[in-house]
Amino acid sequence: MCPALDANGCCQIYESRPLICRSHGVPLRYRHPVPLIHPSRINVCEKNFTEVSTKSLPIDDVLDQTSLTAELAEIEASHCDEHELPLGERVPLAHILAESV
Repeated sequence: MCPALDANGCCQIYESRPLICRSHGVPLRYRHPVPLIHPSRINVCEKNFTEVSTKSLPIDDVLDQTSLTAELAEIEASHCDEHELPLGERVPLAHILAESV
């Protein structure tokens, strides 16, 4: 069970939840560095895709992990520049939970 859920099962950090929570269950495309030898693959939560083949999903319905990572890196760099923070610093989930109480 997620440590961010309260006794009623509601997320205590919903507004600032991490990306993994925001994208849970969304089909993700992973590209291999050598695409001609290893084609990209789509990972999904099998509980969400019991009746639909990932091969039939429209391309716009699949989140591309490589593009997402690049976009998030730009957002992080902009945020760190704006707030004079070191790039790549991580905030433990316990700190977010402590601030939300």
